[in-house]
Amino acid sequence: DQRELYVKSTKGNVSGYRMIQQLFDLEPKSVKTDLNEAMKFTLQTIKRKSIIFIISDFIDLDLEKNLIHLAQQHDLICIQLQDDRELNFPKLGIIPLKDVEQGKTVWVNTNSSNFATLFSKKQQQNRLDLEDLGKKYRFNFLSINTNDDFVPQLVRLFKIRNLSKKRA
Repeated sequence: DQRELYVKSTKGNVSGYRMIQQLFDLEPKSVKTDLNEAMKFTLQTIKRKSIIFIISDFIDLDLEKNLIHLAQQHDLICIQLQDDRELNFPKLGIIPLKDVEQGKTVWVNTNSSNFATLFSKKQQQNRLDLEDLGKKYRFNFLSINTNDDFVPQLVRLFKIRNLSKKRA
């Protein structure tokens, strides 16, 4: 929901490692997120065509417009992180779920098949919508489960990118 760190990118491995280290060391001041604001900042700040990585769970509202603008102006790569617990919510009975960003707590019956079905379908539909958007507006999209080894998936993504760049 606010700019925590801006690192002007430069070329080279040292710059990449420095950026990763700064992100790793970052202690956020806010627990809230606003992916749309981050995308708007990127669109306003980065004028030259660049490779833009967005790594997120993409659980946010109305992202489509800014994703399309980023894809039209830059080489966009969206990596969605998903957790098994988001796809197959464990049956724990009636429990409180706290939205850290909103500071609200709601009580839900996780044993309800209706709750589990709706929750899972919403996550799956979000992933499918992002995949479709990526195909339509020609940006790379990869969904990674937090329990999976992400390295082979990233290698495959970049092999596909390299092949498509050679054809262009």
